[in-house]
Amino acid sequence: MMVCAGLCCIIGFFGPVFAGKAATVALSLFGLSAPPEYSSVGTVLFKVCGAVWLVALVIAALYLLRNAMLKKRSVNAGPTWDCGYIAASSTIQYTSSSFAQPIIDLFSRVLKTEKTVNAPAGYFPAEDRFSSATPDAGNERLYRPVFASITAVLARFNVLQRGRIQTYLLYIVLALVFLLVWRLR
Repeated sequence: MMVCAGLCCIIGFFGPVFAGKAATVALSLFGLSAPPEYSSVGTVLFKVCGAVWLVALVIAALYLLRNAMLKKRSVNAGPTWDCGYIAASSTIQYTSSSFAQPIIDLFSRVLKTEKTVNAPAGYFPAEDRFSSATPDAGNERLYRPVFASITAVLARFNVLQRGRIQTYLLYIVLALVFLLVWRLR
């Protein structure tokens, strides 16, 4: 795979050369001559490859500049974000509830969010707790009632489904007779 990836990069950097060779081979296979637009396509391809080379050179120059600037400095690796806490745990992390709280408070009458708050008390509180749960209004007020009523209506048709092949064949025969009578009218 690395060889194929390398070949793709080489073809990308030297596109006009490979495109010219491929076009020559393809035209000779079919006995065709190059159309007049062929030269303008080559010019555009040279410009695109020039831009690719320019971007690659800028990236290489920035990489070399970075290495030169950091050569005499020590570079340490650490966590990307730790909020200043050395031993962060899940209990001190923000959750979706904390980010959505202003909007949820604004629409609290519509959303009917349930909150459980155990606020800290005293100078050295031992424990505090907060949790909130917002029921899915679309699911609870629209989806479930609509589909519950559809299920109740369709449950009445379970009488028609007995699980016997003879009954199903009778249904087919009755449907065909109905369609024939209806068609002859």
